[in-house]
Amino acid sequence: RRRIEKGTSEKAATLRTQSRTEIKQTMLLFSGFSVTSVSGCFSEIPNKIMPGILAISFLLPAVLGATVAAAAPIVIHLIMRTKPRRIQFPAMRFVRKTHRANLSMMRLKHLLLLLMRMAIIALLAVLIAQARIPEFRTVADDSKPVMAAIVIDNSGSMGYRHRGRTILRKAKRIARELVESRPPGSRFAIFATSSSNAAASFLSGKEHVETQILDVPQTAGDAAVAEALRQAVLLFGRNAAGGAGGKFRRELYLITDFTAQGFRKDLRLRDTGDTNFFIVNCGAGEDANVALGNPSLTRTSTPVNTETVVAVNVSSATFGGEMTVRVELDGKSEGIKTVRLPVGGMVTAEIPVRPKRSGVVHGRVLLGQKDPLELDNVRYFTLIVGAPTRMLIVSDSTTIGQSGFLMALAVAPQSGVSDGGWVRRKTILADKLNARSLSGVHLVLVADVSRFSKAQWQMLERYVRKGGRLWVVAGELMSNSSYNSVEAQRVMPVSLKPLELLARPVSWADDNLDHPMLAPLDRQDVFPLSEVRCRRRFAIGQVAPDAKVVLKFSDGVAAVASRRIGEGLSVFWNFSPVRKFSNLARWAQFPVFAQHTARYLTRLDERKTAYLWGSTVTIPFPVGLRSAVATVRRPGEKREEPLAPSGSGRVVTVRADRVGHFQITFTEGQNRQSAGFSVNADPRESDLTAADAGRVEAMFPAGRLAIVSGADEISSKRQMTTQSLDLSVPILLCVLVLLTGESFFANRFYRRAGEVTGGENPTA
Repeated sequence: RRRIEKGTSEKAATLRTQSRTEIKQTMLLFSGFSVTSVSGCFSEIPNKIMPGILAISFLLPAVLGATVAAAAPIVIHLIMRTKPRRIQFPAMRFVRKTHRANLSMMRLKHLLLLLMRMAIIALLAVLIAQARIPEFRTVADDSKPVMAAIVIDNSGSMGYRHRGRTILRKAKRIARELVESRPPGSRFAIFATSSSNAAASFLSGKEHVETQILDVPQTAGDAAVAEALRQAVLLFGRNAAGGAGGKFRRELYLITDFTAQGFRKDLRLRDTGDTNFFIVNCGAGEDANVALGNPSLTRTSTPVNTETVVAVNVSSATFGGEMTVRVELDGKSEGIKTVRLPVGGMVTAEIPVRPKRSGVVHGRVLLGQKDPLELDNVRYFTLIVGAPTRMLIVSDSTTIGQSGFLMALAVAPQSGVSDGGWVRRKTILADKLNARSLSGVHLVLVADVSRFSKAQWQMLERYVRKGGRLWVVAGELMSNSSYNSVEAQRVMPVSLKPLELLARPVSWADDNLDHPMLAPLDRQDVFPLSEVRCRRRFAIGQVAPDAKVVLKFSDGVAAVASRRIGEGLSVFWNFSPVRKFSNLARWAQFPVFAQHTARYLTRLDERKTAYLWGSTVTIPFPVGLRSAVATVRRPGEKREEPLAPSGSGRVVTVRADRVGHFQITFTEGQNRQSAGFSVNADPRESDLTAADAGRVEAMFPAGRLAIVSGADEISSKRQMTTQSLDLSVPILLCVLVLLTGESFFANRFYRRAGEVTGGENPTA
């Protein structure tokens, strides 16, 4: 028995040693196999993408519910486990020690097999769910064809000259280099920011694409790049829906000078698929620019030889010093002014001009110094020049030398009677007012006229409705019955009550001076309204429904009222410069106010003559020439193009697609009339401030934008592209490795277990 026990103990020790050796070999084998397999599967994945694994998304996330099937091996193990019968056999006590020694090893083997089977089931579910990493940095395949959209910024600032060439020319060269360097079979679509809504499609012929690039024009537009980028992304979406996107790498190139104005509109590109974006900043990186703003005129419609002031702003972001500004009319110099520009500031230059002929007169404002951006060194304007304004002053026979004379002297002094003045005035008595005296008159001033006949009021109504202007000034001779008659109230803005003699003089209210007629009164340093003293006025009855109270007295009574009647206007002044009424005659600034009112009344027919590039201009047919033939002569051209009437046939529309002067001519038989306008670039294009890179990057999908400065840098940047990584292949490889490992270990474990139990006789 001692020999048997000793032999059994030695055998058990041998088995334990052998078991430990097998466990170590098995663990080393499994570890080596696993490490080798995993490292082989993922040797191509950089360490930088490991944090991105946390961002794994699934095409079919609902399938992940099948991972609960991984618990099936546990259930099978628990159910199929058999309970051994306990038989008391004395000889087996020698084997019990060996069994206990192998028990921990067997449990480890079963646990490893269980984990491998669970992992296989879980990976199968993940495989069916099509797992992928959305943002994955990988090396681009240069041999794969590209579907590329090239957006070229052709706004006004791209005309900036750097080293003798415009930035737009540089942008076109970069675009051609991109087309030439793409693999065979690539397709390209060309967009321009100034015509982003134009139809575009992907073309495979490089010759046609290069022709489109060369045809991108230099414009004076200020369109932001947002719309062109949006249209390019939509084109990608349409081609992907048609099945053309899977065979190509999708790339979008924006070639721009990278100014803040180009990126002023917010843009959020999110659902762009696998498209990668490149912004080519081809700007000069300088701002050596002095800019002229668009000119403003005191009036666009003016009589011959009447002074009109042209005002223009001169600005620069980096320069300062003395700047020369010159104004031309019909190609002839009208005046030169030198201004001192503060560094990084702005100054206004005002130059008076006097047109020498009637008709449409075109002018230019030129900067004396040259700089790289020629677009804002010249600005254009247009004047509609006619005969001097004809004003008819109607006075009562008893007030000649009083109200009528004071008003005539305030509106048009003695020098204004000459041919060089802006107004030609004529004074008549009320009983001489007839249709002949109103012929060719622009403004009728009624100064303290006692009464008009019914026929005269009807005549004045017809005159106003056809476009005339009626200006009525209060006076003590005015008869309420005449001015409140039915015929008069068709013209007058208000009805009158008896004349009031105020116990205390009143001044004008200054709470609402927004009306253009009151522009001089808005300057408190020149017109102290508190010093106005009105002693007499009419009490106001009713204000016509279509009339407007322009100015009030300090107690709320209407002081100035206006009324639109047909194509004309009537104005009533409830005060007078006569001493009995007010102190206006002794007020030094009153003539300025009176002349401003007269100019305002006679310039209501002014037409807009200045537009920005890209606008659509509507020109009405002249009165009496509804059947005329319309033609247009564009800037820089000598020939005239016909214009077709639009709308109701009473207007023509012209596209302001060039900077400069447009001349419109209406011809009907021997009768010819002209119209015209000027087109300038938007002053915002003179702002060359660079865009904020952080704000621009926020407009694009994260990790998909690269900002470069040339085609060479594009080639290096695009080596590492961001795209979606499909994990199906790595997952399938892991499943195959686990299946092979599970089969190998199961056969080995169970075979060794059979050898131990069947090959050894514990009772021997």
